Amino acid sequence: MVKKLQKEGSLEPQIRDLIHRINELQQAKKKSSEELGEAQDLWEALHRELDSLNGEKVHLEEVLSKKQEALRILQLHCQTTESETQRLHTEQLEDLTGQHKALWEFQMLEQRLAWEIRALESSKAQLLTEENLARAKLELVEQQLRLPPVVEGVPAVNNGLKAELEEFRGQVPIQTQSTPEDLADKKERFKYEWTWGSSALPKG
Repeated sequence: MVKKLQKEGSLEPQIRDLIHRINELQQAKKKSSEELGEAQDLWEALHRELDSLNGEKVHLEEVLSKKQEALRILQLHCQTTESETQRLHTEQLEDLTGQHKALWEFQMLEQRLAWEIRALESSKAQLLTEENLARAKLELVEQQLRLPPVVEGVPAVNNGLKAELEEFRGQVPIQTQSTPEDLADKKERFKYEWTWGSSALPKG
């Protein structure tokens, strides 16, 4: 009806202004309603997104809790493994130290035994040399005793040789530290004594 009155031109200016104001308010109300609908749609969309984020948050919290538990178990396992490794390393170090000490002691014993064996072999060789020289000396004396006396004074020498022979028979093998040079010198002296007599033996 207002529009009809506007067409007919029978409305007063104030009324026309009021009608214009009413039209503006209606347009503003319509626009506000549209904006309110858009805001309502946006709010609902945001609410749905918030619900989705809350669900994702709960899921992430569950995953985080599981990861933290797995990390705690792994750290405990690492601590146990580290302690066991350290214990084994200490035991291995002690074993290696003991083995090294035992090896060193064995080497020292081996060196000592080798030195003693060399000393015994040297003593044995020395004794064999002296024994061979003594036996050679005995054989020489026995040979000389079996020879008939040919010069005056030889029986006395033979008696002396017999005494020496008895003495050497009681000493074989000889356990002395005489050198081969000393025994050779003694052998030469017996040869000289038998040939020329004890009175002709040069003074040593």
